Amino acid sequence: MAELRHLTESQVAELGKGTMVWWLWISVALLLLIGEALVPGSVFLIFFALGAGLVGLISFMGGEMGLSLELTIFALSSLALCWGLRPLIRSLVNRGEPRQSSPSVVGQRAICISDIPRGQRGRVECRGTTWNASNTGRRDLMQGEEAIVETIDGLLLKITSPEHQ
Repeated sequence: MAELRHLTESQVAELGKGTMVWWLWISVALLLLIGEALVPGSVFLIFFALGAGLVGLISFMGGEMGLSLELTIFALSSLALCWGLRPLIRSLVNRGEPRQSSPSVVGQRAICISDIPRGQRGRVECRGTTWNASNTGRRDLMQGEEAIVETIDGLLLKITSPEHQ
C-alpha cells in the first residue's frame, strides 16, 4: 500500500480505467450460452450471452473503453436484444408444439352450474374449481347435470354429455 501513496493524480485515474480483456467477455458469453442450453424451456440467458459477446467483439477489435463503459454496453445491449428478439425466438422455439390439454382435467367429470345449450358457453365445476365451459356435444346440458371434459383451451373447458363419449 505504501507504493500507492506516491502515485500522481493521473496515475490514480489510469488505475480506475481498467477493462476486462476480450476473452473474459467471450468466456462469460459461452458460459451464459451453456446455461441457456441447460435450462429447458427458457429463452432468457441468450440475450445476456449476446451482450457479453458484443462487448468481447468490440474489445477484440481494439475498442478502448473502461470497465464502466463495457458494463453499460453489456447491460443496454442485453436488454435491447431481450426486448426486441425474445418474442421472435420464443415463437421459433415453440413452433410445431401443439397446445397440450391439462391431463389432470381432461376426461374428468364436471357438474354444470348453469344450463349450457349446445354450442354455447356456461359455467361448470370440475375438481372443486369453477370453470368457463363450452358445450361441444350434440344436446343441451342442464344445470346439475354431469358432463365430461374433452379438452381444455386456456381457461375454457370443452365439455360434452357422458353418453357421447
